[in-house]
Amino acid sequence: MQSHIFKSTIGILGGMGPETTADFFTRVIKICEKEYNCTKDEDFPKIVIVSVPIPPVVEKIERGEELLRLAKEGIKNLISAGADFIAIPCNTIHIYFEMLQSFSKVPLLNIVDEVAKFAKEKSYKKLGVMATKTTIDNKLYDKYLKKFGIEVITPTTEQIFEIAKIIHNVERGKILSEDKEKLREIAKSLENKGADAVVLGCTELPIVLKQEDCTTKLLDSTQILAEATVKRATQYKIEVVSRIKRKNGFYKRSNGNDKLS
Repeated sequence: MQSHIFKSTIGILGGMGPETTADFFTRVIKICEKEYNCTKDEDFPKIVIVSVPIPPVVEKIERGEELLRLAKEGIKNLISAGADFIAIPCNTIHIYFEMLQSFSKVPLLNIVDEVAKFAKEKSYKKLGVMATKTTIDNKLYDKYLKKFGIEVITPTTEQIFEIAKIIHNVERGKILSEDKEKLREIAKSLENKGADAVVLGCTELPIVLKQEDCTTKLLDSTQILAEATVKRATQYKIEVVSRIKRKNGFYKRSNGNDKLS
């Protein structure tokens, strides 16, 4: 029995899309098996999943108020079910990360920030980003990568359109060989523009293109978030105290002893 390894309950806010939620959950389980030698049901962390049917976000944010309402409802349901922290395996919704964290009583992991920290550790200077048009138009990755002095290289307008079509195919359950080839070509073009590696900055993309399919170095945002999620589950519960204190780095740790506020 190894349940003592995991001290916090994982919350997953999914449905963006459902295929990627299933992929993310599977990756979390595989990491537990590989890195923490989990072999029995009781070895694994507690995980709560809420799948939210949000409005379209690939080309633009549609019905933003409804999106936020559904996301907040999902966060509330996860917390009620016992989640100690929450991972959201969708890059684009992180445009609203600050608003969602302000609403949440528990910490949210930030997929874009996790990728940026990973890139910093690898000493990358330039990264290509393949993502939704919405993510690119809002310069979501620029915001986090530039904190570490990392330059962002984006696809052409035509390539962004091709990426959107591939994302929609995955949402429809279509994983096509021609889509894999197209992503491989786009990744190579970003490498040719000087990218040290290319971020798969939409969680549908790693379902189509994997590192073994491509000579260009890829940063899989789904895998990076999954690794961070499992690592976080080995730590004690941290409760958000207040928005003001959170901005100053104050959290409340619940381990039965210390309570910081």
